[in-house]
Amino acid sequence: MTWFGDVFGFEESSENIDRHITIDGGHMHSGGNDRTFSSGSLSMPTLDELREEAGAAALVPGSLRVREVVADAQALHADPVNAGALFQVASQCNLLEMASPDATPADGITIYEYDHTQGPACAIACAAGTLQRNWFAQSTDAQVDTLAAVGEDLGNDLDHNGDGRFWEMRNGYALLTGEVPDDVPEAPDELAIGIHADTEVTLADAGHTVTQAYCSALPLGYSSVDTHDMEPLARMVLNSTYEATLAAGVTNAARSGNNTVWLTLVGGVVFHNPITWIVDAIERACNLYADVGLDIAIVSFGGSKPALRRLLG
Repeated sequence: MTWFGDVFGFEESSENIDRHITIDGGHMHSGGNDRTFSSGSLSMPTLDELREEAGAAALVPGSLRVREVVADAQALHADPVNAGALFQVASQCNLLEMASPDATPADGITIYEYDHTQGPACAIACAAGTLQRNWFAQSTDAQVDTLAAVGEDLGNDLDHNGDGRFWEMRNGYALLTGEVPDDVPEAPDELAIGIHADTEVTLADAGHTVTQAYCSALPLGYSSVDTHDMEPLARMVLNSTYEATLAAGVTNAARSGNNTVWLTLVGGVVFHNPITWIVDAIERACNLYADVGLDIAIVSFGGSKPALRRLLG
């Protein structure tokens, strides 16, 4: 049996999802094994909305601190000390973990086990929430797009025919055309991230809940464009993404009492965003929230990252 079958008691298909899965509020029931999970609540707030929520949240006392933790993010989810913490998860712009631009939600989430990067590992850690995002929040023909409002503001699709001037969205991948807008904002207010709050960790029957922030960078490694020509657009997305995640961390800490924000290097590895750009975006966000008592833990998988040292002070 697959990992999906182990959790839900049946193997994944659209027919079996319809037959066995029901969602009521923040709870998901599987008729395959008569288990009920806390699937949590899914929202897609913009950076502007997250700034407002953080500003209105109860003060998190103390000063921000940054540390690096060499670990497997999936295992960190299962640790009960992280109950209520916020985990940033690298995904595509549809809040899913597509292995390529040709994969669709209809392909399901069972296949995530064959992708050994940290994003799919985190998605599997909270299987009920991931099932909800894949099978209930969207379809192959109507997918979530966290860059849609940014693209509209920049004039990405002036003719509304799907042929983007700057990028074409294909199954969550913003595939770049090589053209760059004249005026690229530092951190556009309209960029959205996926916040899946109070979603249950389904690993080894852990049982506690966490909040996951699903974030995407530009997939520079999937387009035949010069990486440095795309620097303004790539930095724009990274800046908004990390600021949005820390703002969500403030609200989550005030709500859950857990002030830890687990960050990942969004845009690294196969997306080919230079680590210096990623670290710059993290540093920018940390400076904005320097007077808030967040515990920023950057997860390094497989070994310490020398590029992070300037953040650790």
